[in-house]
Amino acid sequence: IAGAYLEGVGANVFQGSASIYQYNGANCVLMQKITDVNGATGYQFGFSVAISGNYAIAGAYGEDVGGNVDQGSSTLYQRVGLGWQKLQYVTDPGGNADDHAGVSVAMDGNNKRFIIGANGFGSNSGKAIFGKIN
Repeated sequence: IAGAYLEGVGANVFQGSASIYQYNGANCVLMQKITDVNGATGYQFGFSVAISGNYAIAGAYGEDVGGNVDQGSSTLYQRVGLGWQKLQYVTDPGGNADDHAGVSVAMDGNNKRFIIGANGFGSNSGKAIFGKIN
């Protein structure tokens, strides 16, 4: 998986995207390009990405959540056949403006666990958000 967080999507500058590739024995072949269908300018989806087994996660640290500018979010995907489907959208229920949740992400597909970094939380002291894939 490779993130392109500064990519424009439609009229949305810096909305971002991520592309998932598969090695076919000779080359890496694009399986699917994913974007946030609810994305907007500056969300920077794909700033951080991770993949493990049949699961992938993409962070959008610039996403506005409710009235919180740049609170950030992450979206989990599951491989289904040859494609990838949105599985879970994650925000910090205790999040604030400028938390930048999704600035870093990691996942363990075998144990169905993920972690999301929010480096702006608490006046830049940071926060880790742990979760389980539903």
